[in-house]
Amino acid sequence: MPYMGKILIFLIFLIQSLIVHSQNLVINPYFEKYYHLPDLKFEFDEFYADSAFICKYWYRPKGTTPDYYHTEAMHLRYSIPYNEMGYHPIDSGNAYIGIIPFGLTGSVEPIAGELIKPLEAGKEYNVKFNYRFAKDASFYYLDKIEVFITDNIAWFETNKSFPLYNDLISPEIRSNVLLHASLVNDGNWHEMNGSFKAKGGEKYIVFGIFYQNKELSKIITEYVNNNFSIGRNMNQYNGFERKHRKHLFSPKPLF
Repeated sequence: MPYMGKILIFLIFLIQSLIVHSQNLVINPYFEKYYHLPDLKFEFDEFYADSAFICKYWYRPKGTTPDYYHTEAMHLRYSIPYNEMGYHPIDSGNAYIGIIPFGLTGSVEPIAGELIKPLEAGKEYNVKFNYRFAKDASFYYLDKIEVFITDNIAWFETNKSFPLYNDLISPEIRSNVLLHASLVNDGNWHEMNGSFKAKGGEKYIVFGIFYQNKELSKIITEYVNNNFSIGRNMNQYNGFERKHRKHLFSPKPLF
């Protein structure tokens, strides 16, 4: 499980493609199609009745706030290359999406893309995407991002105002794509490749951090109850870290 330290990581990534025999199966892989350009007034409003995201054919759990950045954004917070996360230029195209994969407060922002057609049983698919970290905002970083390919995202529908890990992630929601490298956090764009063998009928590709182990819910509760996220009881923090290290990834500070 990723260890977040005292702040949330903000991972900016660009999904490049999900391909089989050179055919891109993601409907809107470069985030070029949108309902409207990003603007601050939509940040905290449930603009849509379901889990639709500002970027067409991409979805987020209701109540979560992944961010859509565009070169023609209506507000500077979501502009490219300069935005709230610092200077993050783009290699090609006009848009990317930013998410918080996981925080020890239980914060998660999985994001799901729709596929052109259901996957075929028994076939192996190549998964490829580009990513970068929001370096200026990331004092600690994940050593992995996970990918979950599934036939439905019904679990994105929740009555929670701000759904957390324990509200969304069950043991059935597990990474099922084998990625072939670790993440690199040097402030640049990197390509990640992986593979997936379909059971048949899968229609969505989801990025985030998913089910890890049965201890994680307890760890989140302990972290929150000790108020570590707001800087309290820090004399107990090292003990918390040592106690749970075997269930978490080690911290990797940038500075």
